Amino acid sequence: MTELFATVLLDTPAFHVLLQNSALITLGVLTGQLAAATPASWALAQFSFPGRSALLFVYILLTMLPFQAVMLPTYLVMEALSINNSLWAVVLPGIFSAFPVFIMAQFFASIPRSLMDAARLDGASEWFIFLHIGIPLGAPGIFAALVLGFFEYWNAVEQPLAFLEDPSLWPLGMFSPAVTAESAGLMVVAAGVSAVPGLLVFLWGKNHLEAGIASTTRMGR
Repeated sequence: MTELFATVLLDTPAFHVLLQNSALITLGVLTGQLAAATPASWALAQFSFPGRSALLFVYILLTMLPFQAVMLPTYLVMEALSINNSLWAVVLPGIFSAFPVFIMAQFFASIPRSLMDAARLDGASEWFIFLHIGIPLGAPGIFAALVLGFFEYWNAVEQPLAFLEDPSLWPLGMFSPAVTAESAGLMVVAAGVSAVPGLLVFLWGKNHLEAGIASTTRMGR
């Protein structure tokens, strides 16, 4: 068994490349979601504007659509942007996913409006309220969305399979050496190694994950 771990970690360059690709994809998606989904969900949860309910319904609808339903239009958009067969073809759609917006919005909607009204009376700007009240109080929802996003993209298969033709760009979910009696143990060890980051993230964020799942049962105001 020790030899198999040494083979995977030291003598399998293809596994290292896939590990790096998974890390780049996951980091890119989560960073983008933090920058894009957080303010979008805050606006959706705390501001009243025409069409807000319809927009929330669209977000809910998008979270229920399987990847197969949006694969072709996403492919065409990526092709128009000339980024197919690059990591951006997986990262960019993930950044603008509807699911983290929906999760975060449920937490932001639970923050009492009276708290924001009091801050406005004290002269606080909307940006100040978002940074110093919204984000600290909505942190569990933000973390829940990021943990769920990590699980989705760390071992992504469908998106890379659809948008990445170059095997050197594939993530860990695409690691599939020729299955033989000799490689079976190697595949098991590689799967175990690739599961370690997910296990650590789960142990670190399980409380936030539970809160995120519970939040999906609540609707925004």
